[in-house]
Amino acid sequence: MGIGQIVSLSESDARLHESRPALPRYVASLRRAAVAFAARAGADELQLENIGVATSEAISNCVLHAYPDESAGGSVIVTAWMERGAIVVTVCDEGRGMLPRHDSPGLGLGLPLIERVTERFDIEDRLPEPGVRLRMQFSLRAS
Repeated sequence: MGIGQIVSLSESDARLHESRPALPRYVASLRRAAVAFAARAGADELQLENIGVATSEAISNCVLHAYPDESAGGSVIVTAWMERGAIVVTVCDEGRGMLPRHDSPGLGLGLPLIERVTERFDIEDRLPEPGVRLRMQFSLRAS
């Protein structure tokens, strides 16, 4: 699957897959891709806002924390799909994993905010690959 493509396996099984360098300038385009996918899936305005906020926070966490040595570089991968009446969005990195960082440039509000706007979210190591996967679920509401 190519970078930035939505591939229709069938009408009910579309999937988004976007990968970009873990740099601040790509946060907005990755967020827009997830929100556009959710809009096509039938999310309402509040859901689109929540998906945008949660996805942006998750991507920003990757940019700030996954690759503390900026010279090493790395990617942020955003995927989205439909699963049993819900939109699932994952944000993955290939970085160092969930380790404490005494010099953290963030305020520590990202994960609590994600928890507040999602129906469910999980954080897991991507073993055997390096990095972390944050999985967020947003149930579609009937209009």
